[in-house]
Amino acid sequence: MRAVRKLARRHGRSGAGRLLVEGPDVVAEAREYLEQVLISERAGEAAERTATDLAAGGVDVRYVDAGVFESVADTVTPRGIVGMARLPEPDLPTVLEDARLALLCCGLADPGNLGTVLRTADAAGADAVIVGAGSVDPANPKAVRASAGSLFHLPVVDDVEPARALVAARRAGLRPVGADASASTPHTDADLAAPTLLVLGGEAAGLPAEVAHGCAELVRIPMLATPRPGYRGVAESLNLAATAAVLAFEAARQRAPRTASPGAPESV
Repeated sequence: MRAVRKLARRHGRSGAGRLLVEGPDVVAEAREYLEQVLISERAGEAAERTATDLAAGGVDVRYVDAGVFESVADTVTPRGIVGMARLPEPDLPTVLEDARLALLCCGLADPGNLGTVLRTADAAGADAVIVGAGSVDPANPKAVRASAGSLFHLPVVDDVEPARALVAARRAGLRPVGADASASTPHTDADLAAPTLLVLGGEAAGLPAEVAHGCAELVRIPMLATPRPGYRGVAESLNLAATAAVLAFEAARQRAPRTASPGAPESV
């Protein structure tokens, strides 16, 4: 129990190679990496179903007192089940070797944003996410929950110096494309169909100058809002998670097989 509690804090996870997963859905998604599952005696039906399914698959499932469970859970309103899972630790060059789309996050501080980026990358068919040194820990419980299990679906390489990631990407044949609100090129004009590393800056400072300098191209996402009488705010940019979604799905769009529209004449 003490080992499980330690995983709620970054210094407790450091060197442990394990992380805490919480909630029926996320615990189920982590089944391949689970070492132990704790379920509250007051758990609801969803948690009970997950625990039963995991136990049938050979996972060590243990029922604990509700008070003990709440001392382990990270959320304000626990959902009745937590798991201790091994943390995948992929190798950067190996991950990028056959990748066609990867994301690099630099200076990302919000765990919810990181979890959303992981979920978005997974949904858009990306091959990997690289978390820059100094960013939030992808094993942070809030990041794990926000990823909705995607942390376990695609390789996530943590604590990588951005300069090293750029070099490794180029060696693997990926072209680094950075997101910068002041760039002159709209994202739809960039070639994202080729093997690409999407490079994203943090929530506050954006893309560091030295990282931007190391990119092959910088792109912006045009804002469509315009000033109008009586309207005080006009968004100048999107946050990191939204930017990741727009760029990753634009890359997916550009790579999608093109088919003729209904009624259009066939090409010859």
